[in-house]
Amino acid sequence: MTFAEWDACLADGGCGDYQPSDMGWGRGDRPVINISFEDAKAYVAWLNKKTGQSYRLPSEAEWEYAARAGTTTPYHFGETISTDEANFGSIGFQRDPTKKEFLDRTAPVGSYPPNKFGLHDVLGNVEEWVEDCRSLNYAFATSVTQPRTSGECRFRMVRGGSWNYPQGRARSAYRGWLNTGKGNGKDGNGFRVARSLPSSETDYVAIPLGQQVHALLAGFEAYDSGDYEAAVLEWQALANKGHAVAQFNLGVMYQLGLGVGQDNAEAVNWYRMAAEQGNAKAQQNIGYMYMKGLGLAQSSTQALKWYREAANQGNAATQYLLGSLYAGDPDGQQDYVLAYMWLNLASRQGYEGAADARTAVASNMTDEQLSEARKLVLNWEPK
Repeated sequence: MTFAEWDACLADGGCGDYQPSDMGWGRGDRPVINISFEDAKAYVAWLNKKTGQSYRLPSEAEWEYAARAGTTTPYHFGETISTDEANFGSIGFQRDPTKKEFLDRTAPVGSYPPNKFGLHDVLGNVEEWVEDCRSLNYAFATSVTQPRTSGECRFRMVRGGSWNYPQGRARSAYRGWLNTGKGNGKDGNGFRVARSLPSSETDYVAIPLGQQVHALLAGFEAYDSGDYEAAVLEWQALANKGHAVAQFNLGVMYQLGLGVGQDNAEAVNWYRMAAEQGNAKAQQNIGYMYMKGLGLAQSSTQALKWYREAANQGNAATQYLLGSLYAGDPDGQQDYVLAYMWLNLASRQGYEGAADARTAVASNMTDEQLSEARKLVLNWEPK
C-alpha cells in the first residue's frame, strides 16, 4: 500500500487518524512505512467498510505463493539478486558497478520489474505484514482463509525484506517477525492486502491456496529426484482446476514423455490452457509446436501469434526468437523493422547473441526503417 492510499483513509476519517512519518522521502506512490500490525488492520477495516469487499492481510502461505509466482529459486527472478531487480540494503553485498546504486531509502512502488504474476516489490523495498502469528516451525497452511492465529501472537510475521536489510532477507522464503503493538512500525515495513473471492470468481477455489503451494513444490521436488510419475500426480490435480503453472508443467511432461506416455497432442492441450491464462513459457512452447507441426498442423502464422504473446510480456528468449524469425522468411512474413525491435528489446535484457543479431539486421535496413524500428522500441511496453 502507498502513502496516497493511506492518506485517502485519513482524509475519510479512518486509520485512527494516524499519520506515519515518510522520513522526508516523500509520500504519494512510495510505500507507506512506519506501520504497525494494528495500523495495517485498521486500514483493512476502513477499506472493507468503504468498498463492501472482503479485504484482509494475506497469510504466510498465500504471500509466499504470490511472491514466488511459480518459481522455486531463492528469488522469483533467479538464483541471485541485483540492485536492478529489487531495493535492498548494501550490507555485505558487492554491487555490480553496471547496476543501479543502492537507494538507502524506499523507492516508489513499481520502480522494479514485477514477478510473473505481475506483482511489484514483493522482494525488497518494505517488509510486509501477514496475518500469521509467529511460529518457528514453518509448514504450509492447510487453508488460505485460516492463517495461523494461535501461539506467539504478540509477534506477527513479516515477509519480503526491505531497503535497509541485506539481500538474504529479500529471498522468497525468508521469514521475520515484529511485535504487533501500536507504535512498533519501522521505516522498513509496510503491508499489502489480499481480497477473498467468492467461488464464482475463481476456477480452483476448491483447493486451498496453501495446498496449491504444497502440491506445486512437491511436484518440483519429485521431478528433481527423478520420480516423474509422482511429479505428474502432484501437478495433475492443480492443472485440472485451472492452475497455469501446473498446466505448463504437464505440457512439458507430455512433450518429453516423462512420467507419462509421450504425446505431443496432449502437450499442446496443456500448453494451450496455460497460454490462454497468460503463461509466457506456455505461449513460447505452443508457438514452437506450431512452428514444428508437433501435435497439430504446422503454421508459421500461429507460431508467430503465440511468440508475440510471450514476447509482449517481456520474455527475452522469445523476443530473441521472434526477432530471428522476422529477420528470416516465415511464410513470406519477413520484416526487418519488427526483427530489429524484438532483437533490440532482447538485447536490452542482456540476452546472449541478441546484440549481434540486431547489428546484422540493421545492416540490411534503410535509415527510414531504422528510425521506425527505434520509435517502436521507445514506445514498447509489456502487456
